[in-house]
Amino acid sequence: IDNFRATDLLTNGEKVVGACGIHILEGEFYVIKAKAVVLCTGGAMRIYPHTTAPEELTGDGLAMAYRAGAKLVDMEFPMFLPYTMITPKSMDGVDFTYSLSAYTEAYALNRLGERYMKYWDPVRMERSTRDVNSIASMIQVLDGKGSPSGGTYISVAHLPENLLNYTAEWFPQNMSNWRYGGFNMKDFMPDLTKDAIETSPASHFWNGGIKINERCETGVPGLFAAGEGTGSIMGANRISGNALTMTQVWGHRAGIFASEYVKQTGGDDIDLEQVAAIKANQYAPLERNKGFDAVALRKSLQELAWHKIGVVREQKGLDAAIAELDRVKQEILPYIAVGTKSTICNREWFESMQLRNITLIMEIVARSSLARTESRGALYRRDFPKTDNINWLKNIVVENKDGVIELSIQDANIKYNQPQRVIR
Repeated sequence: IDNFRATDLLTNGEKVVGACGIHILEGEFYVIKAKAVVLCTGGAMRIYPHTTAPEELTGDGLAMAYRAGAKLVDMEFPMFLPYTMITPKSMDGVDFTYSLSAYTEAYALNRLGERYMKYWDPVRMERSTRDVNSIASMIQVLDGKGSPSGGTYISVAHLPENLLNYTAEWFPQNMSNWRYGGFNMKDFMPDLTKDAIETSPASHFWNGGIKINERCETGVPGLFAAGEGTGSIMGANRISGNALTMTQVWGHRAGIFASEYVKQTGGDDIDLEQVAAIKANQYAPLERNKGFDAVALRKSLQELAWHKIGVVREQKGLDAAIAELDRVKQEILPYIAVGTKSTICNREWFESMQLRNITLIMEIVARSSLARTESRGALYRRDFPKTDNINWLKNIVVENKDGVIELSIQDANIKYNQPQRVIR
């Protein structure tokens, strides 16, 4: 169904028996009965203000699965891509400048003009891994050495102009001669022969997610999952280029195993009281004449995520984020009001639907990050900057226990290439 926003999974006992949601163009509430549901809803990158991801990736599928009883794993490892554009605002999150840094000898600079990567990877410098580049950039910002827009700089001004233009002819086809996504990127950048570009890390991929097995089963009968919204595949970080493989391999497998499941099960009835409660919750913001603004709350949550649960984390920030999220859940979310009362293409209303998911996912990321007292892969804790292979070859698994987020720490299942049991 095109232009459809799923909001909740429907359950009968412990089984998932369908889903419900809103048709965006019709404004109608839909109930869909199904013998099996496959979630392919992507990650939660839009909990952050800077991201390369589409607008709708706010963790809705992760939250739906969690509420239905599925476990989540590795949620402390959202991945960030360095050197994405942050100015002008229309280009926020565009990764052309990251590619530019990959295909030219670009310099990453702080406001003092230092190539700060010398402190992090003096051999590879800007050609270090994506996580190290992102962490190094964010540290500059936190230490007061960032750019006016809250990032750092990428510069190719040291390269001769004729060399730079000739190099652009040899860029890969998708960015050749400064063309990217159908646009001439020179229209959105300063004169690169004179000025640097303000850039920032951006949320790029969701390494954790719904815990699945090799059959794409979630542990909840009738519920399967595949793609970026699943954990157990990437671990703490992701190798460049394998996200597409992830969808094609695991999407195919999910279809096979879900079809096998439906051949062995009968259809279960839908709980109409559950449906009525879900519908009432979705429509409540439309029925309030006054209350908190959904769009303003989303922006404030994104800023909270960026500064407290973002590229660089530490205990005091995580504690503050958890406390603020608890306040939002208790004092603000139940009182969101939507000014425009139409149900058709009502962006403000759709924002209100996403807020409970954004808040939930942020809290899970914060609590998982707080529990892991080390830095690993895409997680960097400034108060625990080393990787601890003695104590932390573990997975953090999250589940819903009567509305409370419960964490369990489990040994990682490592069959091959045992890492050294050291702290480094």
